[in-house]
Amino acid sequence: MVAARFRDEHGIDLRENAQARYRMLLACERAKCQLSTDETAQIVEEFIAEKAGVPLHLTATITRTEFEQLIEPFVARTIASVDEALREANLT
Repeated sequence: MVAARFRDEHGIDLRENAQARYRMLLACERAKCQLSTDETAQIVEEFIAEKAGVPLHLTATITRTEFEQLIEPFVARTIASVDEALREANLT
C-alpha cells in the first residue's frame, strides 16, 4: 500500500531499491507499533528517493482501521491454520 501510493505519486517503486525498501519497511514497522496505542500513525522517511535531482520524501498516514483491513486476510489464514492444527491434534 505505501509503496504503491509512492509509485503512483512519484513514478518510483521503492521496492526496486534495496536501501529504499529497507527504510520504507522500517518506517512501516514503526507505524505498526504506534497503531497499537494510537488510532493513526504517520509514516515518514525523508530523502528516500530522488527524481531529476530532486529529493523525495515518503509521507503517509494510516489509521488503525485501514491497517486492520490490510492484515485481515493474513489473520484469517493464520486462524484457519491454527484451527486445522488443533483439529488434527484432536484438541477441539
